[in-house]
Amino acid sequence: MVTLRLGVQEDLGRVLEWNAGNDEGFLMQWAGPLFRHPLTEDQLLAHWGPVIAGRQPETRLYGIEEGQTIGVVELTLIDRTNRSARVARVLLGSDEDRGHGTGAAALKLLLEVCFGELELNRVSLAVFDFNIPAIRCYEKVGFRKEGLIREARRVGEDYWSYFEMGILRREWLSGEIGIIR
Repeated sequence: MVTLRLGVQEDLGRVLEWNAGNDEGFLMQWAGPLFRHPLTEDQLLAHWGPVIAGRQPETRLYGIEEGQTIGVVELTLIDRTNRSARVARVLLGSDEDRGHGTGAAALKLLLEVCFGELELNRVSLAVFDFNIPAIRCYEKVGFRKEGLIREARRVGEDYWSYFEMGILRREWLSGEIGIIR
């Protein structure tokens, strides 16, 4: 059973472990341009340290659990005035944890927080256009493609394009996607 919990300091070590030996492209896929390769503890502490300490209310880090910590996901740009937020930095650490519905289950729980506890109206995210498994996962939980941002990120000598995706509260509550518990 997949659960979410607020992020803790130990998650940073796990994120470093999951990134060890991976290239710049791996880091860009899950973290976007926020971090630089190779990933270091200092980078993680600079970004997530204040979040874990509760000093950045517009951002939350969650650990994804399935018997043990298997990933992290960030909810950021929480805007209570406009009732919106953005899903970012989704990482399932091991290949064995991908492709079995774990990511979708974690995202459904995150959307329950967004539309239930936080009473948001809109949640968005970005995903690289070639990441078909992630796109399918996001669509499975109700996100819709809203636009393609062409050649927006340079990785090595290549330029990557990404889709902006979003989901609205009324779509979530319609029953077709999920039900607030």
